[in-house]
Amino acid sequence: MVRLSWVIFLSAFFSCNKADKPTTEHTEISDSKETAHEIQSQKEKPTAVDQFIYTTNEYADTAGHKLTIVNSFPKGGLRYSDPYGKDYVYTIFWTQITSNLPKPTEIAITFPVDSIELSADEHIYFKLLLPDNEMTLNKASMFNYGLETVEPVFGAVLNKPSTLTKTIKPGDSIIFYVATLFNKGVQGVVRTEFFLRDNNLYYKVNDTEIYCGEMSIENLKPI
Repeated sequence: MVRLSWVIFLSAFFSCNKADKPTTEHTEISDSKETAHEIQSQKEKPTAVDQFIYTTNEYADTAGHKLTIVNSFPKGGLRYSDPYGKDYVYTIFWTQITSNLPKPTEIAITFPVDSIELSADEHIYFKLLLPDNEMTLNKASMFNYGLETVEPVFGAVLNKPSTLTKTIKPGDSIIFYVATLFNKGVQGVVRTEFFLRDNNLYYKVNDTEIYCGEMSIENLKPI
C-alpha cells in the first residue's frame, strides 16, 4: 500500500519582518506495506486536526448538556491590497461550535465594519471578516485552511459589517472562517478565540475583546 505522510510547515505567528513570506506545505510519498489494522489505527489518531487547535471552550447547563467552541491557530501572515490600494497583513482562522443542548441553538454574529484598535502605542488596527466560503476539517492541513484566493473573498465583505446567522441542531455543529486584517504586521503572535460570558458571545484578538453576538441559550456555565 502507499502511505501518504503529510509534513506541514505552519506559520503560527507573524511579524512585520515576516509578513511577505507565505506559509508553505510539503508532501512526501514513501512506499511501505502495512496491515489494514495499522492503517485504521493511524486514521483514528487525534493529532490530524488537534495540532491546529488553539483553545477548546466548553459550557454546560444544569443538566449537563454541553456547548463546545473550538478555535484554531492562525495561518497566513501574508499581504493583501484592497481594491482602493490599501495594504493589510491578514491571518486566517476557523471556529467550530458543537451543541449537545436539548433544543436547536440560534447563533447570530456581527463584526463591525470599522477598524478596531489592538495597540495604541504601536498604532495597530484590525478588521474582522467572516468569509462565507465553506470550511471543513479536512481542509485543516491546507494552505490558509483552504481559503487560497483571498482577493475576491475579502473584497466581497471588506467594507460592510460581517455577519453570520446559523441554527445548530442538537448533536450537530457548524464550522466557519474568520479573517483578521491588520494595517501592519504585529510583533509577536496573534491568537483569537470565541468565548461565552454571561451567555453573550465575544471574540478575543490577543488581549482585545469584542462583543460580537448572541446565542439562544440560557444559564450555561464554563466547565
